[in-house]
Amino acid sequence: MRENENHQAVRAVLESWAKATRENRKDDILKNHAAELVIFDVLPPLRYDSAASYRASWGDWQPQSQGEVQFDLENVVVHASDELSTAHCLIRCGGTLPGGRSFQDLVRATFCLRKRADSWEVFHQHISKPLPSRGQQMNPDDTHANDETELRALIARWSQAVRNKDMSGIRADHDPDILMFDVPPPFLSRGIDAYMATWPQFLNWSTRPMKFELTDIEIAAGRDVAFATAVGHCNGAENGGEPEELLFRLTVGFRKQNGRWRIVHEHHSVPATD
Repeated sequence: MRENENHQAVRAVLESWAKATRENRKDDILKNHAAELVIFDVLPPLRYDSAASYRASWGDWQPQSQGEVQFDLENVVVHASDELSTAHCLIRCGGTLPGGRSFQDLVRATFCLRKRADSWEVFHQHISKPLPSRGQQMNPDDTHANDETELRALIARWSQAVRNKDMSGIRADHDPDILMFDVPPPFLSRGIDAYMATWPQFLNWSTRPMKFELTDIEIAAGRDVAFATAVGHCNGAENGGEPEELLFRLTVGFRKQNGRWRIVHEHHSVPATD
């Protein structure tokens, strides 16, 4: 199996685990985990020495939530050979408790996997949160730094999706009610369907190799609202004409919902010429 196929297979295992967790399909959550699994989890005990002992603990600490549950893998990085793999990511989780109170959290996760009979299985899983020193509160500046890191990663995912012409990736981090002001008509695009309908025109205009780069990115992040400014660089051609580079200004508005940043507004423009 080629290296990229190993990466894809490992990612699929992790995404399957996350999806089963979101959907509370208890029989499927550990289907790709080894029976002799070793787990270091956020809460006590110090370790679990088997998948069975880990599953037996769920009733003691798993919150009983109602409605949609968030359990999303972010910034997944995979290193894989033909036999072993490691992966690390952030996990953003949240939901609503039966009494109506919402909860949300962000944890760190590391996975070790091995291949058995051409299938990848997790044989070690380590999930944690930072632990402040006794009497110490988490520094708000750390939270803001984390928010900026997440927003920069979101912007990078979006611009990479544009370069890949990946329509699902372009859509992924946008709010259903997004409002966009773009360079070409229409005057505005309201809602995710109208927003996505603008992309084929741009992608058809773009020349090869695809260029869509953002520079001079500046981010200001508050508790649940943020914005970013950038200069965009792309190239394309009108009706088979000569390729030309286009510089544009970009402002992006974000809102944090259930612990996850989403794009609620984009404003693309170039200076008027008349």
